[in-house]
Amino acid sequence: MSDLKYSINAMYNGDRETILKGISSKTQIMVANAIIAGTQQGITDTVFVDELKKLVSNTEIILMGIPISDIAIAALDILGITKYNGDDEYIHSLITSKLAF
Repeated sequence: MSDLKYSINAMYNGDRETILKGISSKTQIMVANAIIAGTQQGITDTVFVDELKKLVSNTEIILMGIPISDIAIAALDILGITKYNGDDEYIHSLITSKLAF
């Protein structure tokens, strides 16, 4: 198993340290998976939340056609940090899904 696959599996198995490293990674797929896994697990550590807030303005990282900024906005809402009051239907669907892909 590759190191990348091992790290992603660790995130979804609840490894907080890997999630916190992943959210600030230079590897886009690590960032995306860290957001999803961390949100699914309800992580509200300052490091995690601060990185999410930075990602709200990031339009360079795209996951399956979705800007990482949209996922970060949804994550902040799901975690109860920042309520999303916009009208973007896709962000609303991410929130409704609780990022349970």
